[in-house]
Amino acid sequence: IVCEGDTATLMAGGVVETFFWGNALSLESPDSIITIAFPIKSTTYTLFGTDSNGCTGSDQVRVRIHAKPVAHAGAGVQDCDLGTVTLGGNPTGPEFSSYTWWPAETLDDPYSPNPRAFIEDSITYYLEVENEFGCLNYDSVTVVPDCYSIYAPNAFTPDGDGINDVFKIKGFRYLNPRIEIF
Repeated sequence: IVCEGDTATLMAGGVVETFFWGNALSLESPDSIITIAFPIKSTTYTLFGTDSNGCTGSDQVRVRIHAKPVAHAGAGVQDCDLGTVTLGGNPTGPEFSSYTWWPAETLDDPYSPNPRAFIEDSITYYLEVENEFGCLNYDSVTVVPDCYSIYAPNAFTPDGDGINDVFKIKGFRYLNPRIEIF
């Protein structure tokens, strides 16, 4: 059993004088007793051999490819009143998978498909999903709780030249600002 994108080591046994592997296009060394297979789908490899008496034989090995699991850490979050946020997609990965999130320090359960994160600062969480065949896949999500950052110019020149004519406060979700100018 091999995971999508991985390789498999094929090794011939027994006493043979000459041999070669069938399906050689996806083999590193089709004329070697030990070779590396790079299958892109499940493939049966056949070993043909001849011993010192001229007797021929063959044997087969099937390399089964399993897809990597889907890993969905969820959409990035930028919200002002977070405190806590639930990570992961819907679903985060396939049924019967195991999950590991890190960094784990601010999570209620780093092995849950949808842990709750207790947010104080911007952070990127990483997710590893392992399916029942041992195949792994990864994803990440960034959570930004600091939405009250604002920009306010310290001067403006309303002289009609198109440069700094308007005093404008810029910020995410900053509603009804109160400004006093002295």
